[in-house]
Amino acid sequence: MGSKALTAAEIAAIRARCEAATPGPWKGGVLDKSADPVKSYRENLSYGGENIHVVVVPRHPLARDNHAVMAAIAGNGPDSHDNADFIAAARSDIPVLLDHIDALQAKLDEANTI
Repeated sequence: MGSKALTAAEIAAIRARCEAATPGPWKGGVLDKSADPVKSYRENLSYGGENIHVVVVPRHPLARDNHAVMAAIAGNGPDSHDNADFIAAARSDIPVLLDHIDALQAKLDEANTI
């Protein structure tokens, strides 16, 4: 990882995605393979919406087949789209945040040697 510090705009964008998403804690789960996930999500929508927001992870270069990882977010509330955006952005946000922490730690370490 590099040592690039985040700009105020990048931090604000990450914070906005975080604040727009449903408050945590969140949990992962497993859907029964024999179930139709679209039917299951539609049957469990709490407000009767029809949108299912998805997060699709590109096929990993070392994968043996063409399967992609996908998370489906049932349209069960006004922030479902924001939740999908938050999950999708996490793969990019977390490395950037870690780089930012590394840069801040390097500055702190340097200041402590003076």
